[in-house]
Amino acid sequence: MFGFLNSAILVGLLAVALPFLIHLLNRQKAKKVNFSSLVFLKKLQHKKMRRVKFKQWLLLILRALIIASLVMAFARPTIKTQSFLLKGSNIRTSAVIILDNSMSMGVETERGQLFGLARKAALDVVQNLRNGDEIVLLFPTQNRPVRFVKSLYSISKVKEILEKEPLTYETGHLAETIREGADLLRKAINPNKELYIISDFQRSNFPKHLNLLVGSPEIRTYIFFLKSSRQSNIGLTGVKLLDQIIEPKRPVKIQAGVKNYGNDRVPDLLVQAFLQGKRV
Repeated sequence: MFGFLNSAILVGLLAVALPFLIHLLNRQKAKKVNFSSLVFLKKLQHKKMRRVKFKQWLLLILRALIIASLVMAFARPTIKTQSFLLKGSNIRTSAVIILDNSMSMGVETERGQLFGLARKAALDVVQNLRNGDEIVLLFPTQNRPVRFVKSLYSISKVKEILEKEPLTYETGHLAETIREGADLLRKAINPNKELYIISDFQRSNFPKHLNLLVGSPEIRTYIFFLKSSRQSNIGLTGVKLLDQIIEPKRPVKIQAGVKNYGNDRVPDLLVQAFLQGKRV
């Protein structure tokens, strides 16, 4: 894939038309003067003028090509390809992988858990990168990116990080994470910049507003939209303490709102409360 790092400079390609405009503006029409004894010179003049015009157009084309080459050089062209012919190229990639680890990714599907499928997709992305490519893992429920360069870490290390990352009850801020990932890529020094988003996109308007979030044409964005045809998705709408005063060793009443966001009817549901990992 052919692209440019400084695509805004490509506006300068309009200057390619300058040599042709200057030629047309300076063009003067020769005056016609008839001579009775110079008829034999007309054929010679016609042949000579054809050579002169050919040289003029050749010079115009060369000048236009020089201007176009200078503009494209300043625009910093890059090539991203999977072809084995360019497999030895030194062009590096900076990749940001956003892996949604919110609780909605725990849905079981006919192919397995969504989060397990998301992990596999992330590993497939990493395996298609090369040694020396920069990789950043971002999780929407965390504020800290996990950054490492593949030349220093093996695929097993990537797998270890992905397998250690659990699902969380925290609210995922996917839009903010996408902005953060795009900002990291804009600051990256590698020519190829790639953003991978792996999520079920719950309660989101993606990919409708994705271009506004990324905000940079030089970043290639890939979306892995994971979903199940039938989902069992039950969530809390709110939790409230009914007791105004909390005393040690005294029972506390908690009111919880539960809503079924899935497709299946749920006649009975057991709800439990946990405090610091222990059921209360």
